[in-house]
Amino acid sequence: METLTTGQIAKICNVANRTVAKWIDMGLLKGYVIPGSKHRRVVKADLAAFVKKHGIPCKLEGSKP
Repeated sequence: METLTTGQIAKICNVANRTVAKWIDMGLLKGYVIPGSKHRRVVKADLAAFVKKHGIPCKLEGSKP
């Protein structure tokens, strides 16, 4: 199970890190916070489903354009 950081997702989706954090915090993007920190992680498959559902153009390796 490959996970991605908010910074990696921000680069992939061409958005700000804070935007990714808000997606997670609002429950739009399935993710989790590492216990004892504020660092968030998202499973790559969950990101793929999110961008497909919301029609977000991204450079996600292995996803169809």
